[in-house]
Amino acid sequence: MPQERSTEFAHEFAFLAPLLPSTEQEMSTIAQRVCSPGKELLLICWHIIQAVLKALQQYFAAAIAIAAALACLGAVAFDKLRKSEENAIPANTSIGMTNHPTHVRQPESPRVLTGETNFAGKPVSVNCSTCHATTEPNLELRNAADLKEFHQGLHFNHGNLSCVSCHNPGNYDTLRLADGKQVEFANTMQLCSQCHGPQARDFRHGAHGGMTGHWDLTKGSRERNTCTDCHDPHSPAYPTVMPVFKPKDRNFHPPKAH
Repeated sequence: MPQERSTEFAHEFAFLAPLLPSTEQEMSTIAQRVCSPGKELLLICWHIIQAVLKALQQYFAAAIAIAAALACLGAVAFDKLRKSEENAIPANTSIGMTNHPTHVRQPESPRVLTGETNFAGKPVSVNCSTCHATTEPNLELRNAADLKEFHQGLHFNHGNLSCVSCHNPGNYDTLRLADGKQVEFANTMQLCSQCHGPQARDFRHGAHGGMTGHWDLTKGSRERNTCTDCHDPHSPAYPTVMPVFKPKDRNFHPPKAH
């Protein structure tokens, strides 16, 4: 490639060809027509011009070779940087510093109280499937008022969803996605993100959902809430509230009117 580019630059200087003899013999023939001092000066100038043109060709060839080498090195370095960023866990911290982990809380599988106590006097609870395994699922149930045996008093207000929109009728100890795939209760956020995309996006960027710990992960770890830490999954919308009076600051003194 450098040789090809140097040839191109040589063609760019072709405009000088009509002004200069192509060989030293032709130059000597022209020099014979002038006086002796002028002849020597003319030959010297011709050699200088030829040397300059040759140097320019070599210079451009070297410059192009260096530029090509730098481009190759830059491409290799960029590719390594891209791969390292893809494999890295995002953390708002400086390079070279130790990052503490960010832990997202995971809900446990729900259990239902039986109203009984064990030998130690502690309440006895059972898995959802304990009862649902022997009950035919109602795929059309959308109203908590229609519940006859269990979950009386459940407040349900979640769009036009039915119970089995989220609960897995084949295994009530798990949930299911919109495509029917089973998902554990620990991965509730994956289920919620199907419909609540903007909230999931804001959560990934740290703008949605509560957290405790450190903003600066070089100083300590961070724990983030999951969806059901703040939202009731059966009625996730927050109630409308009225704003309260502004907080009082005993150290604030409004400016006096003049």
